[in-house]
Amino acid sequence: MSDSPQPPAAPNWGPTPPAPPGWTPAPNQNWPPPGPGTWAPPHTPFFSRPGAYESLSRWAKLLGLVLVFVGVFAAVLFASVPGNCYTTGANCSASGTGFPAQYAWAVLVAKALVVLGLSALALGAFLKMRTDMMPANGRREDLDFVLADRRWNWVLFLLMVLLLMVVLFTVNSAPAGSSPVVIP
Repeated sequence: MSDSPQPPAAPNWGPTPPAPPGWTPAPNQNWPPPGPGTWAPPHTPFFSRPGAYESLSRWAKLLGLVLVFVGVFAAVLFASVPGNCYTTGANCSASGTGFPAQYAWAVLVAKALVVLGLSALALGAFLKMRTDMMPANGRREDLDFVLADRRWNWVLFLLMVLLLMVVLFTVNSAPAGSSPVVIP
């Protein structure tokens, strides 16, 4: 006899008893295998799925807020007078490519980012207005919530359009309290 372990002996349960008369096995859901057309659920386009416009609305609003933040941050960071202008006066003159050029580019980039951000916020509010449907259960609380959400999105949309008009009409003006940049 060898020292290697041996598998245990299979239990002998005896012969399989015959089935009772009139008994048929339950249908097996896994056999026969499904045909090629039923392996995956049918494809539905993205915009016909429930919640697609709400998801796009959230992403558009998030993108808009990020763009507005980056635009305002760029204006504050790059269009502010640097500290060396007060001590040395270097790169702060109206001639050359010092601070006036940096100021002009910062304002241009900031306005472009803010316009894109406000447009994305307006798009997000518009997409959300498209998905606000009346509740099917008819409860007053749900109806009040939908109506308040609809009003808020209309106010947000109109506010973004108004702010876009303000940016449009102030495109060629300098911020208050600053001297306009003169290019010779």
